[in-house]
Amino acid sequence: MRLSKQAVKEFQALYLKHIGKKIDFQTAEAEGLKLIRLVSLTQPRTMKNEYGNEDNGQDAPDTN
Repeated sequence: MRLSKQAVKEFQALYLKHIGKKIDFQTAEAEGLKLIRLVSLTQPRTMKNEYGNEDNGQDAPDTN
């Protein structure tokens, strides 16, 4: 997997803002991919909709 140049540049800017260090393009890409991997491992596979149900792309039933 590769990140777009724009995504890497945005990651570099965020890294500088929050960590206070400049990182080169290759390091930013590698660290960005690590972050994506970490988030994907820690987030549940299904999303819950506002009604607490698994969101399968369908609207909630009409309760009227």
